[in-house]
Amino acid sequence: MSLEDKYVNANLVAGKKAKPALSSMDDSRGFIKQFEIAAADNANSIYRFLKAVPGEMILSELLLSFDAFGAGGLLNVGIYESKVGGATYDDNAFASGVDVSAAAAKQNGLAAIDLADREKRLFELAGHDSDTKKEYYDLGIKITAKGATGLGTVLAQGTFLQG
Repeated sequence: MSLEDKYVNANLVAGKKAKPALSSMDDSRGFIKQFEIAAADNANSIYRFLKAVPGEMILSELLLSFDAFGAGGLLNVGIYESKVGGATYDDNAFASGVDVSAAAAKQNGLAAIDLADREKRLFELAGHDSDTKKEYYDLGIKITAKGATGLGTVLAQGTFLQG
């Protein structure tokens, strides 16, 4: 085996400017949002916890904490058009079928993203390219199955990198 000492980004090797999130000069922004799911709310309701996030951002970390929703409780975390009633771009872009039947703290909210896609910007994860991208996107939780109690508190916290 050989000892390596090298840059992992070809643009840096070539002396070119790299995307900030891929270099050591990144700009990060954090968030934390707590909200309630009411027992009277229907399954498939969408709870937009972040509004108008720039499409160029990269979600690098998302942790979910929640109360016990009761047996059978499940949720997805996805990307939506930036307006209430707007289009669903991918309702499980970040996490799919998160079990909220029992209380949990700091669960991985990015479990649905393949390792190869972790550097993608929001517009790319929403299925858009540079010609079709939107300026802003909402992030939301969709309760796919309410669980026995159908109610609880959700806390979403995470970090974005400028893409």
